[in-house]
Amino acid sequence: MEKLIDIDGNEYQTVQIGNQVWMSENLGVKHFRDGTPILHAPSDEDWFKATGKREVYGVFKDLIRESETLSAWCSYDNKYVNELKYGLLFNYSVIKHKAGIAPEGWRVPTQDDFQAMFNFLEVEPEPYGYSRLSGKLKAKKEWWDNPFHNESGFSALPAGSRFCKVRPNITQLEWGTLKKKVEESKTFDPIIAFKDLGENCTFWTSSSGRGGYPMFIFLKNEKNEERDFVLVDYTENIHSGESIRLIKDK
Repeated sequence: MEKLIDIDGNEYQTVQIGNQVWMSENLGVKHFRDGTPILHAPSDEDWFKATGKREVYGVFKDLIRESETLSAWCSYDNKYVNELKYGLLFNYSVIKHKAGIAPEGWRVPTQDDFQAMFNFLEVEPEPYGYSRLSGKLKAKKEWWDNPFHNESGFSALPAGSRFCKVRPNITQLEWGTLKKKVEESKTFDPIIAFKDLGENCTFWTSSSGRGGYPMFIFLKNEKNEERDFVLVDYTENIHSGESIRLIKDK
């Protein structure tokens, strides 16, 4: 298959699955298509600054911005060795940036793009329980043993994520509980942490789900419970850092 080359000169292997051509590696670009740099946000403070204006108290209160969310990237644990192996983690703002992160002729996949691949592989994603689909997508030797490893050639890697929660959940309807949560929010510090390297991965899509929040594709291992699944869902954690794969335009 042809190689994909991004604006930074990084080369990626690709794979044909059905009538689609996908990256078989995670994206590691640090500039948009027009050369505009994407913000490098290694520290928790840097990552929080990129989240834009948020009603957050606690130790990060002086970092509240009046701007919109900034597009940002980091490597897992800020280690170059992880960048080389797993690519970069991006917040969702990268997907929506007008300059575009994909080279000409490529794009960030939609939920339907992923579903078309699942349909070609003739297995449905299973929210819970052992899944042949998960095994068909996962790179060999990177996950716990699965007899269907990487039949598709997609070579999904357990790149983990950078979890980012910038406010507590105060959506409870019962007034007493809601009032308590509002009070707790006054001392709430953002939760920002690298999580689950070697255990799972999440891919952003360009599609929106409930409430306009982005749809994502999540692959997980649970060794102790012998569960292995693919989850297609939406998330409110648009500031978390996740992996990106690109698909070629037809």
